[in-house]
Amino acid sequence: MNGFECPDQAIIQNYLSGDLDENSEFEISQHLESCLACEGQVSKIECSLGFTMGLEKLALDDDLIDYDSIPPLDQENLVAMQIQNGSPESKDAEAEFFESLQFSNYRNMEMIGRGGMGVVFKAEQISTGRSVALKIIDPAFDRFYSPERKESNRLRFEAEIKTAARIDHANVVTVHEGGEESNCQFCAMQLINGPSLAQLIADGLDVDLAVEYIRQAAMGVAAAHAIGVVHRDVKPQNILINTEQSQAKVSDFGLAKFVESSQEPALTLAESVFGTLDYISPEQLNDSSTATEAADIYSLGATLYFCLVGRAPFRSKSVSQQVKQIMELEPIEPIKLVEGLHPDLNAICMKCLEKKPDNRYSSASDLAEDIQRYFTNTPTHARPSNLWNRTWKLCLRNKAVAALASLVFVLILAGIVAGTFSYTKVLEINRKLADSNTKLLELNHENSVVNARLSASIEHEKDLREKTEQAVEIGQQAIKNFYFDVADSPEFLRNKDGMQPFRLKLLKLAMTQFDDLSKMQVTPKLRYLSLMSQVNFGQLQARMGEYEAANATFRRAEETFAELGPELEIQTDYQKLKTNVIMSQGHLCLKQNRLQDAADKFRIAFEKTNALATQHYSLTASSLTDQGNCVSIGSLYAVTLFRLGRHDEAMSVFKQCEPVAKMLASKLEPGNQADLNLSDSENTRLHCCILQFFGSYWYANQESCDAGFQEDRSRWIEIFDGMQLENMSTEIRELRAGMYNDYAVSLVHSAPARSLQFRKKAVLEYEKLFADNEDLPNLRFCYAMSLGNLAQYLSNLGKMEDSEKAILQAEELIAGFSPLEKEQARIKKGVALILKARAQYYYMRGDLDNCLCSVRRVLAIHQGMLKTSKQTTEARRLVGKSYIRLAQVQLDRRRCWEALLACAHAAQFYSELGEEEFEFHSNRLNQLFLEIISQLAFGIPANADEFASIR
Repeated sequence: MNGFECPDQAIIQNYLSGDLDENSEFEISQHLESCLACEGQVSKIECSLGFTMGLEKLALDDDLIDYDSIPPLDQENLVAMQIQNGSPESKDAEAEFFESLQFSNYRNMEMIGRGGMGVVFKAEQISTGRSVALKIIDPAFDRFYSPERKESNRLRFEAEIKTAARIDHANVVTVHEGGEESNCQFCAMQLINGPSLAQLIADGLDVDLAVEYIRQAAMGVAAAHAIGVVHRDVKPQNILINTEQSQAKVSDFGLAKFVESSQEPALTLAESVFGTLDYISPEQLNDSSTATEAADIYSLGATLYFCLVGRAPFRSKSVSQQVKQIMELEPIEPIKLVEGLHPDLNAICMKCLEKKPDNRYSSASDLAEDIQRYFTNTPTHARPSNLWNRTWKLCLRNKAVAALASLVFVLILAGIVAGTFSYTKVLEINRKLADSNTKLLELNHENSVVNARLSASIEHEKDLREKTEQAVEIGQQAIKNFYFDVADSPEFLRNKDGMQPFRLKLLKLAMTQFDDLSKMQVTPKLRYLSLMSQVNFGQLQARMGEYEAANATFRRAEETFAELGPELEIQTDYQKLKTNVIMSQGHLCLKQNRLQDAADKFRIAFEKTNALATQHYSLTASSLTDQGNCVSIGSLYAVTLFRLGRHDEAMSVFKQCEPVAKMLASKLEPGNQADLNLSDSENTRLHCCILQFFGSYWYANQESCDAGFQEDRSRWIEIFDGMQLENMSTEIRELRAGMYNDYAVSLVHSAPARSLQFRKKAVLEYEKLFADNEDLPNLRFCYAMSLGNLAQYLSNLGKMEDSEKAILQAEELIAGFSPLEKEQARIKKGVALILKARAQYYYMRGDLDNCLCSVRRVLAIHQGMLKTSKQTTEARRLVGKSYIRLAQVQLDRRRCWEALLACAHAAQFYSELGEEEFEFHSNRLNQLFLEIISQLAFGIPANADEFASIR
């Protein structure tokens, strides 16, 4: 073959099967590298004959070839060979053969493909008018076999129709019907307008899209497995793609089998091999009749390998060599062949290609779920250490994270070492006890000595167990302190480092550790630590705006409390922790504007806290903390009742809290607190409780608060303002900023300058907090509201430039909320407040038209809240206030009739709130009515057009 002419088909087949001598093999291989036509012929022969192993063990064992069943090449068989080889004469013979096919229910047949066994036509089904794919057995395939083998092929074709028809899944090609006409079997299937996965890969396909198609194919294969069918020939050519819908569909169930032998047709002989060599599993090479679902998972993995690398896991010019590779060698990992390949995809692929079926995925649906985990950036089962790898990389990029991770590692390692040492000691003691018992039986005369040693060993074991429990508790306390104290400091929560979500993950890990330990050693203290971690975790979720997740966490904590025995329920620590859960739920309800639910939670928490404070009263730090909690919860409960319009109930709660608040104030007077041995944190918390009472009481009883009350409140706010809180937790600093705002409101009339001073202090405090915690929605909201309050007050003072600057800052902060967050009632109220500040700004500048636009926007927001909110009392009050503001603006614009209509609307809304609420606002309404009537009476005519426009 020097020259070098193209070899014929027989020589290429001998080359592929390894039957040529070394010189001929070398010449053929050199020629194939430079001849595209012969390379295409090799691919065609591999797909149709050499590598499609549906003809028993053709290439594996020559003894299994039924040479006698191959008839001589008579005229009929020559036509078939011509059809197969694509010679010029074959086209007319092929057309003549296919034109002779007649099916009663199908017409307009057009050949669209040919596989190893069948020919597929596009046809129109007459009965339904739909386009289908019509498959028949390829005559060029069937004519080479003995009558027995033809019968086997016919049965296999029937089995494919019945098998595929039983599978109803979006990722499996649907079979409509099958039958036999004109002595020719046919199968009508769903027509897929798209290429196969193999064609898409050849044309170049995005890796993630190819992997998505593998996931869908795995779902289709799982549907087949669910009814007991094993495909046995999963490969890229048998995965068809509907490109319009980006949907993969598994086809060609010609080699499928039923797992249950009672359901399987008698087609698969023992020691027979079915499948395509590039994608066949090792166990399928031994005997396809015993193939299980694991064989299809291997084939899916080989197909995934093809998508990632561009070739099958094993390829060789010799079939026998390739079989040996499949049986004995491990494939080269895709990540070593493809630069930048994701490690998760590499792990998923290699898990599918495990030699032992038990080491692969347990089901095709598990494979699909693991691929979905890759797409959602969730750790996969094939590579479970992914989270730790990401955490380690984060630590390497940031020194603060590295310090954080190092400290966690040291603490955990210390706990493990202590636990391991103690456990080893216990095992050693148990061994000595066993030896002692043996000696007791053997040495009866030394009974007294052995008993003494036994008693000493028991005492020693008890002592070791107590020390072990103490070591575990110390370790847990250290972890708690780290997670809830150290990690809450500003240095670890700066948004630029993304530390808040990372702390959330660490906190969740701590909760898991607490839970695991409480199951391993069920002691009250360990269980308490587990519950406490759940509560802290829920509180952090609430601070980050994850309200639904926080609700779920608190519900789980409630369920855990319900499972406690009576001996634990009566313990003080558990009672306080349970109250903390209820209190946290109340705070969450407030943030979601669920006032009635919040009041119910605060009532329960107040009753429990009040009982604890009364039961354990003393001058210890713990008792004073209980008193402070009682005042704090009671004040919050009373304000919530006041917002609901239940004023008498609110005053009753205030009266219960007042003596406790005065007692705490006397104990914490400067000079007295040194005798109480309070820590800085406890001292600060108690000051917050006292000021919370002062602020809440003033909010609900502004008209009745005398000068002495205001003086006491001013003195305590000055004391609190002078305390060093920079190293305190974010929560305490947030409380201080809120108290500055409340105090500033109470000074509006009596001390305008000091009111402005404290408003600015509040804004400055929120600004610092927000800079460190930009991912906390509550801080963003509070910061924006504080700016809105400051802007409105600056407008009243005539400082228009500063007012506009504050409004723009507030509007920018509100714009940072997501569309979903902006739908929350609390955020809507905040938007309305900032719009009120904008309206006041325009009003003070004399721009009444823009002022009117802003007031109307505020009114629209409040009206929308009235339609959607469950808190109708508060919503009606807000709508009434908006109408009063609208009436004032229209009056200033000398639009008297419109002002009169707005006043009427306001009166209507206040009257619906009850007589008490109407009386409270009647002075302002009467004043507006008088001003409007005065203007109408003195010089402003009743314009008919104006009246008609507002009607």
